[in-house]
Amino acid sequence: MTSQRKKFDMAGAEAFAQLSPIQSASYHYMTSNFSEHYQIALRNYFMPALLLDGVKPKYVELVVMTALAELTYPIATNGDNHTWSGCQRAAYAGISQSTWSDNKLCKSVNFIIDTVRSNADTASREIQLQMMTHQ
Repeated sequence: MTSQRKKFDMAGAEAFAQLSPIQSASYHYMTSNFSEHYQIALRNYFMPALLLDGVKPKYVELVVMTALAELTYPIATNGDNHTWSGCQRAAYAGISQSTWSDNKLCKSVNFIIDTVRSNADTASREIQLQMMTHQ
């Protein structure tokens, strides 16, 4: 099967899988070299969610972008699903460690990372199921 044909088949399988917008954006962000297009879609999805969750507006975009950046790094080998420490996250976001900790911003970063990974995994399984069903 040619590469172009495989891409076409994958796109068709994705359409039949009836993925939600967040599942599709998560899957494509994780599988398309962290494309800026999907980064924007995820940012636009998570920013209102964090505001509703009580994250201060001045930190929301920094938290989302920190989580999306952390996703570009391999998962830690120590069994933790999160690569960066709170200190590394605070430094990346440009927020002091004490402010980061006081506002429990790691909780929000973990939520974003876990949601993106879960949605990407679900989308991948659904696409593969469609690929097997329609061969």
